[in-house]
Amino acid sequence: MNEREACRTQGVPRWTLNDWRKSAESIFGYTGCEKTLACTPGRREVIPVGIELITFMKDTRRDSEVLTAKTVASFVHDEYREWLEGYVEGKKDAVTAYESLLRLLRCFEYRRGSCSELPVASR
Repeated sequence: MNEREACRTQGVPRWTLNDWRKSAESIFGYTGCEKTLACTPGRREVIPVGIELITFMKDTRRDSEVLTAKTVASFVHDEYREWLEGYVEGKKDAVTAYESLLRLLRCFEYRRGSCSELPVASR
């Protein structure tokens, strides 16, 4: 495919393609922190039962069931009570602990690409 055909199929003006070609080294030669290039910058969540959670999330999606942070929290409550009790120990009260757990699980889901709360267009 030549330059004109590529511009026509992609809907990009030819001068834009030429500018991209000239500055390809500066575009792809980023030397800053790699965290800024990640889809979700920041510190990763540390969950010792992460592999089991991923398996649970995949199985739930595969069975066409609704996957929310609350369903994952109930799974953690049922299967990994010891870890959950250790997690809750340092929290101020039960409400704070529950909200913190839900936030942790939402971030965990989002990083793995199975976010259940997607934006919906207004009707």
